[in-house]
Amino acid sequence: MDKINLLKSRIGMKLVRVGKMVRAIANQKFSKAEFPITPEQFTVLTAILDHDGLYQRQIGALTLKDRPNITRIIKILEEKELITKTPDSNKRKIFKINITEKGKQAYEMVLPTVLEHWQNIIEGISDEELQNCLNILNKDVEIDEAKSTNSILFFNSIFKGTVLINIPDVCFSLALQRFRIGEPITNSSNPEVLPI
Repeated sequence: MDKINLLKSRIGMKLVRVGKMVRAIANQKFSKAEFPITPEQFTVLTAILDHDGLYQRQIGALTLKDRPNITRIIKILEEKELITKTPDSNKRKIFKINITEKGKQAYEMVLPTVLEHWQNIIEGISDEELQNCLNILNKDVEIDEAKSTNSILFFNSIFKGTVLINIPDVCFSLALQRFRIGEPITNSSNPEVLPI
């Protein structure tokens, strides 16, 4: 594909559009179910559950949240007693973030809805197509990492060379043509547990 046609294809805009639609639908589902947390808070809680004891800036990098957003979300989760902040033994003003039992319960309560949501989004997309999409996006991350001198290198340095990235909503660009605003999403006939 030549550069002009690539530009006209608006790949970036399509990825952003899918991400926004996925988040909007997730917000509706969480609101309707009256969950104690939002999808954004669930993403952060998942990162803390998967990597208990990280610092706030590491969680922000892992979830691609900027400093004000991660600070706000951590504060809300702490007020809801879903996480605790433990002072680091070596540094006075840095805290390790840990999930509480109540936080684990909130995660378990929301998880089935999240899994159903992702399954609905990728319904009709083969495992091979999904894996190809993830491979392409991961390749793009590697290219950006090699060229970048700011956020990706910062992100990479936090995790000592391991690229961890939360890209569930962008890899579903394959499902873009299936989205129509206002149409209900049907349940999948073959649900599987998917990584979040």
